[in-house]
Amino acid sequence: MNSTQQPSNLTPNQQRQHSKSFSVAATQKLSQQQKRIERSYEEITAEKQLSNVEKQRLNAVFNYLLTFNNEKNKQSEIGITAETLMNALEKVDYLLPIKEAELFIWEIDEDGDKKIQFYEFEMMYKRCIFDPTFLEPRNLFNIVQFFMYDKAKHGKITVEDTLELLFVRHGRGGLDEEIQAIFGREEKNSDGTEKALNFTDYYEKTRIRDFQRRKEAEQARKEVKLPPLDDKK
Repeated sequence: MNSTQQPSNLTPNQQRQHSKSFSVAATQKLSQQQKRIERSYEEITAEKQLSNVEKQRLNAVFNYLLTFNNEKNKQSEIGITAETLMNALEKVDYLLPIKEAELFIWEIDEDGDKKIQFYEFEMMYKRCIFDPTFLEPRNLFNIVQFFMYDKAKHGKITVEDTLELLFVRHGRGGLDEEIQAIFGREEKNSDGTEKALNFTDYYEKTRIRDFQRRKEAEQARKEVKLPPLDDKK
């Protein structure tokens, strides 16, 4: 007898119980399959390799942000909190509201402890750079990206600051497009000096660009045409 069929000798009440048991079992099976898919995506992302330049700068930024932890956080398990972000951004003259800081942490915080450990930090970076849909949360990523460019911690970035990181990620073919997206068509000011972006200008530009790319990706998904179904009877 098929597992979906009900025995004919059951009472109506027994039949209802049988159907309920089957429904629960089917739901649990689907849930387990979904978890396997999610774990698989996590594993695939974790296995993706970063360049040595990215690894070094990502690690340096994580350790740099930790220096903005308050004394209480320094004594507890290492991690980046909402307060950490606020303190770090205050250093570059950007006042991040507490609600936004908490949201940025929540978007990445996998274990719900309200702080970002290095594994979560690295996974956030990988998800964003390998995400073709632009649906991954990019708020913390954009902040981290600025500090990865600003190795000297001047609070400003120039074209020269971004070249190495952009090259290893996008190659020579995509380098000019990325530089133009950050600094505009002109890399120098009208007086011939090198153009420099502070955090506020950089952050606003990246958020606008992310929004535009997300819209373009969404439109591309809508335009995908599925093959017609066969009219089989």
